[in-house]
Amino acid sequence: MHAVNLEAGFHLSRELARKLIADKAPGSFLLLTSLHADTPRKPAALLDVEGGLSMLVKELAKTFGRFGIRVNALVPGAIRGRRFVADPRSQDTFRSAGSAAADLAPLALAVLSNRISAYVTGAAIVIDGGLSLTNWFEPPELGICNL
Repeated sequence: MHAVNLEAGFHLSRELARKLIADKAPGSFLLLTSLHADTPRKPAALLDVEGGLSMLVKELAKTFGRFGIRVNALVPGAIRGRRFVADPRSQDTFRSAGSAAADLAPLALAVLSNRISAYVTGAAIVIDGGLSLTNWFEPPELGICNL
């Protein structure tokens, strides 16, 4: 998890930046992060990766900015897939992989474009149809209080 989801983003960004800096060329990077980067809802193996990736975007934006390289993140909402089963009561809230890609692709192009987003860097742009504005997980029953 750590190597694929966090370290790969770091190493790939670093190598691309080295080339752009050597060529004195501006650039724009876009990483994907998670809605739960700062919410403890996942196993610990994922929490450090998601939180780390979120901070990596900010650190890379700060570090590479002086070379004209922008770094941002897209934060997609829940995407229905093989391992994720949405609550049947909220099927409209969760996107299929195909429709999520249709939402992400145009925004990704806009964020990468210096014509449209030249002053945007270090940002995490949420694309979730408002999902993160709701509590779509039922809280666990603890049996110790009645809140």
